[in-house]
Amino acid sequence: VGHVGDRPYEQGEESDDDSRSRKSFGSFREISAENIRKITKKQYNIVRNKQTIRKSYSQMNFTKLNKQIDNIKIKTTKPLKKLPKEKLNKYNLKIKTKRQRLDKISYINQNSIDLLTKDSSLPSLRP
Repeated sequence: VGHVGDRPYEQGEESDDDSRSRKSFGSFREISAENIRKITKKQYNIVRNKQTIRKSYSQMNFTKLNKQIDNIKIKTTKPLKKLPKEKLNKYNLKIKTKRQRLDKISYINQNSIDLLTKDSSLPSLRP
């Protein structure tokens, strides 16, 4: 039980101070333990999502792509042994440039993820 002026007021009533402070909070009228728990859970999920994004870029995708590159079958009608050296070199070069392109992509993605995590107000996710 508090006091408004000289008159004590019951718990159902609000003092003037009460209503004023509540208005300034707007939609965050009650910051209960439950709400705080929800907010922190949200932040935790954001952090977790960023980590999984980072993992998927750096590990999963690129190992998969590299495997695909290694498994590229050179389409020829003749068996490989009978192919002249020049042709073989050409194919190897193609595979090499593809791999370089992928490395470049992975580098760019890694950088953009670093930027995401650096400017965030959440704790940094650097390993």
